[in-house]
Amino acid sequence: MNNIFEIKNVLNEYEIKNIYNKLLEENWRIDTPYAPISIYHPTFKVSFDKMIFNPYWFGFFSSLVSSVNSTLRKEKNFDLGFYEVKSITLNAQQKSDKFQFHDHRNCKHTLVGFLTPEWDQSWGGSLQIQNKEIQFSPGNFVLFPGNDLHDAMPVKVNLPFWRISVGIFID
Repeated sequence: MNNIFEIKNVLNEYEIKNIYNKLLEENWRIDTPYAPISIYHPTFKVSFDKMIFNPYWFGFFSSLVSSVNSTLRKEKNFDLGFYEVKSITLNAQQKSDKFQFHDHRNCKHTLVGFLTPEWDQSWGGSLQIQNKEIQFSPGNFVLFPGNDLHDAMPVKVNLPFWRISVGIFID
C-alpha cells in the first residue's frame, strides 16, 4: 500500500466531545517503559503488542477500525482484509511538547484519529506523513503504511486544552 487514506467524519461532534471528556479522566503518563525513544508528551497506552491494558477503550477503538474499513471499501476502493489490532496509544500535545519522526515497522498499517473537539488550522498540530501534511480535523482518521515516517507537527499557540490523537496499529 503506497497510499495515505483520509477518512472524514468517523466521529461526529457529539461523540468527540464525550470521548475527549472521558479520556481526560484516564491515567496519562509522561514516559513509558514500552517506548523505544524518550517521550516528551503525555501518553495513554490502551494496548501494546496484543496486551490489553484498558478493555473499554480497546473495544471502542477496535470497533472504529471496522467502521473505517467499511468507509474505505465504499469510498476508496480499499479493504484492510483480515486484520488484527496490535496496539493502541493515545497522545496529548501542547505548544511546548517535542516529537520525533518515527514509524511502526512492526505493523502493516497505522490508523491515526483526531480526538480534540475544537480545532483551528492556524494552531498547527497537523500530521506529517513522509512528505504529506494532513490538517488536524476533529473526528477524521488517516490510514497509512506502518513503515511510513510520521509525526505530529508542533502546536503553535497556547491552548486551554490538549490536542489528543489516537494511534491504532494494525497487522
